[in-house]
Amino acid sequence: MVDGRLVDLVPGSAFRRVSVPVPNHDWEDIAADDRGFLWIGYIGDNGCNRRSAVVHKVREPNPFTASRADVAASYPFRWPDSSLGGAGGRGRRGCSGMNSEALVVVDGSPYLISKNRRPGIYAFPGLSDGSTVTLRRVADVTEPPGGFNKLITAADVSRDGRRLLVATAAHDLLVYAGGGGGLSGAALVADLVSRPPAHSQQYRRDGGNEQVEGAAFAGAGYDTLLLSESGKLLYFPTRFYGSAPPRGRGSPDGVYRGSGSASRGSWQRFPHEANSGRVTITLEWDDPRAVVNLFIKDARGRTIAHDNSRGRGGRVGPRRITLDAGRTSIGSIAVKVKRGSTRYTVRVTGG
Repeated sequence: MVDGRLVDLVPGSAFRRVSVPVPNHDWEDIAADDRGFLWIGYIGDNGCNRRSAVVHKVREPNPFTASRADVAASYPFRWPDSSLGGAGGRGRRGCSGMNSEALVVVDGSPYLISKNRRPGIYAFPGLSDGSTVTLRRVADVTEPPGGFNKLITAADVSRDGRRLLVATAAHDLLVYAGGGGGLSGAALVADLVSRPPAHSQQYRRDGGNEQVEGAAFAGAGYDTLLLSESGKLLYFPTRFYGSAPPRGRGSPDGVYRGSGSASRGSWQRFPHEANSGRVTITLEWDDPRAVVNLFIKDARGRTIAHDNSRGRGGRVGPRRITLDAGRTSIGSIAVKVKRGSTRYTVRVTGG
């Protein structure tokens, strides 16, 4: 976004095409977990003529080298209460299912947000490869003041589980904030939508079809990425819709995943605040030929510790830093791929 107008974030860029060996009739959404998997939702039913719906769990491929992704499991499902809206929320008589375009993953389990006038969040009662289950309604999605202008078309949960991003067909960007309290799983999801959005903002169209069909938080922070139906990738920093809440208070733990290539810009920063106790940050990566370094930054972005290694590759981590966050508060963690390309995982633990 530049001066309040939408711009194409990566004009003319070519993205790698990775095949997935399952049918794609109308995939609606995709989400990433913190365990190295992507979740693909074959969940839409605008025409109310679907006989099946399924969520696929896929091993996340290397974005720089892979041409095919392996399917780890497929979870077919049915809706429990089709009377609540039917296709697109129109309540068509005889509709045997409901519609969804929004998939999020929390603690390794998928959740769907229904696309109807009274949206709810639905959970899988269990995950068994190939076994059809009936979804369970976890919570109603609390409306913003004045109600939803149009139906929900995309969503994502932040890596720390403290925010839910929702986009609608009316060009609305809504951000729900959790109440905290150490919740997990379905309880965390229900808490996120138990109150009206903490932030609501409408973005301006810049010609063409800018209805958003995909939404994600960028990295470990709260900046947002929206993917429009016309194929534009739109970036909105946190300041566009509101301020960021405090992070890492009371618990230094966290897991962050990323990938990088020395030839394509190798830095990635993960906001992570910790201001008390002993903290250990561990970096591991996939490709033994790559050289990867770890940096710890304070709130001003200054380096306060790094792995101090000049490795030549030939080994896969881990690289580890332990420090007293009570003496020098941590503001963020940065990873630099110095040679090659690889995926990596950063784990932060206290004690």
